[in-house]
Amino acid sequence: VADGFADGEAPPFAAEPRPSSDTPPFRPEATSEQYFDTWLREAARLSTVPRSWPAPQLESGAELCNGRFVVAGVLGQGGMGIVYEARDVERGTTVAIKTLLDMRSERLHAFKNEFRALQDLHHPSLVQLDELFEDAGRWFFTMERIDGAPFTTFVRPHGLDDARLRGSLAQLAEGLRVLHRAGMKHRDVKPSNALVEST
Repeated sequence: VADGFADGEAPPFAAEPRPSSDTPPFRPEATSEQYFDTWLREAARLSTVPRSWPAPQLESGAELCNGRFVVAGVLGQGGMGIVYEARDVERGTTVAIKTLLDMRSERLHAFKNEFRALQDLHHPSLVQLDELFEDAGRWFFTMERIDGAPFTTFVRPHGLDDARLRGSLAQLAEGLRVLHRAGMKHRDVKPSNALVEST
């Protein structure tokens, strides 16, 4: 399922949001995306879903979307989700997939907004996002798999390499400039979140 729900599919919440006097009414002139965002925020406030629902970690060999994606292993983990390497069997390519750990509706809303904001950005210093999926209640998006070295490892192969450091920082700054010009901020810039591709 790409960015949204399939026809007839219910959102992955344990309970529908209860009506309230301050629930924003449906406006026919609003776009479907605007109405969905409003509904999702209201669901986050009113839902009876337990306060935490950590999704179990995927094991190597796990399949998603009826076998289209086969997990190869973990690439990294943050506070919001886990990034895996996976094989896209349909396209015959290797991809990275970012999964959402906490399925509370406000986290899902933030996860979808991250995808929407970054999907259309294209720059050599930014990872390219591909598609958003839902599989048995687990949300994830695919992105290009970067074959590169961690930033710190690259600039310190046998001690600090000034030329590598200057070149890598220039590329990192250019990527951040593109984000800022699009009205976005990274908010977690650190060496462990940067990879340098081999040339």
